[in-house]
Amino acid sequence: MAAEAVAYNSINYLVNEPDGMDLLENLIADEEIFVANVIMKVIKFCPSAFDRELTKSELIKWVNRGSRGLWTQIGGTLEHVVLWWSSSPLACRPAACAKYLREWLSLLQPDEAPEPILSTLKGLGETLTVHVTSTIWDKQFRLAVVASSLPADYPFEESEFCGKNVNVEGTICGKVWSELLYQLVQLSNTCDIGTIANELPLVEQIPVLHRLDHSIHSMRIWAANKARSLCTDWNMMMFFKVVHSDIGLCLEQLQYIRVPELSADDPLEVQVQVCVALREKLVSEIKENIIKLKATCTECIDVLAAVCRTTSLASLTLCFPYFKHWQTEVLQERSNEYVAYFFNQIYLPVIQATKDIEILKLTLKIICEAWLDHIYMKKTKFSSAGALNLLKDFDGVAEWINACEALDERLRETLSHHEVLRMCEGVGKLLLRKPEETISILPSPSKAGKKSDETADEKAPLPPEMFVPNQKRWLELRARDRRAVNLNCLCLCAGMDVY
Repeated sequence: MAAEAVAYNSINYLVNEPDGMDLLENLIADEEIFVANVIMKVIKFCPSAFDRELTKSELIKWVNRGSRGLWTQIGGTLEHVVLWWSSSPLACRPAACAKYLREWLSLLQPDEAPEPILSTLKGLGETLTVHVTSTIWDKQFRLAVVASSLPADYPFEESEFCGKNVNVEGTICGKVWSELLYQLVQLSNTCDIGTIANELPLVEQIPVLHRLDHSIHSMRIWAANKARSLCTDWNMMMFFKVVHSDIGLCLEQLQYIRVPELSADDPLEVQVQVCVALREKLVSEIKENIIKLKATCTECIDVLAAVCRTTSLASLTLCFPYFKHWQTEVLQERSNEYVAYFFNQIYLPVIQATKDIEILKLTLKIICEAWLDHIYMKKTKFSSAGALNLLKDFDGVAEWINACEALDERLRETLSHHEVLRMCEGVGKLLLRKPEETISILPSPSKAGKKSDETADEKAPLPPEMFVPNQKRWLELRARDRRAVNLNCLCLCAGMDVY
């Protein structure tokens, strides 16, 4: 009969098996019964433990107080049990496991677990924040440091926290940095569930903010140093991936951080006051580092401008024709081949790496100004034919731009009419003028007469010479005419004065 009763109870339990919520409520009820039995034994064997005989309502209060104390003790040791004391401790598994457990605990709703189990599980999620932060940050930051020491285009992959199939326009190292910042921002945001200091896990959030501040600073230093190194090697493709894509991706992750100001209407405990002050300090440092990270893009472009000038001058030293080439009397039909070579070496990598019109205009201006500086520093003397040939070379820049397949029609139109090309044209025309010849800012009568009535009221364009600063210095580079030189020599031989 006993066996039949056990079998009947087992079948009845399987048929009428309670759901998860009922099981948890039964667990809480069993614990409350256990606490009530303990209190009843205390009343029976040691009645002096209470001032007077307890009423039913007072007994219920003592049971509730005992249950809360019991679950508080459970919450205090639950993290250690989950991480270290179980047969398969979570701390010995990949760091992502604890992260996923914490995220799942943060998603628990009030209807999924009764109190005080829900509060205990929520508390477990908060206490796991420190472990998750330290393990994820240690691994990801170490990964970022290792990737920072490798070449920018090294095929380095890490798929535990980011998918392999994720396409990122930047470098692999920039992807690792952005993933690190993303993880820290998400951890920080889950701690900011309100603005009341007493209700927030400030102790758990402070390590997250500290690591976030350090990570932003480290990423900024890496980006600046890597950009400078790539610019020195004139690796424009990777340079703009770091400056535009990597920094932009990290700033995109950082824009989602919340960190609202905390309200302190009620007097706070000393520990809470210290945590609030420390949090405020870390938040201000994070915001300051974000501002510096935004300014890093401008700093890198300044480095690009300086290196572009130096690289242009170095390339011109190798490819610019010798002095005799500019003192010839032979006119060339098209621009010299060094023009295409020079722009293929310096300007084409920039065009292939970015379509930012402002940067393209800046680099074109620097390249052409370096070209003119090279001519003047070498004190190259130009004959009339040499000056005309130089004008042909300057015209070849616009031809090269219009023939460049890497540029779209809009960019070609803008760059081929850049103001610096007018300055180059002005230098060429200055070399064709006599030192005492004045430059009129008005168009010549012949050209003015050719204009139609429709365009007569339009503002006449300035001559290209007016775009050249310090015009007199370029007149010094005009070679003296050979006939005049021969005549002066004859006059000197005859003892005549030469003026």
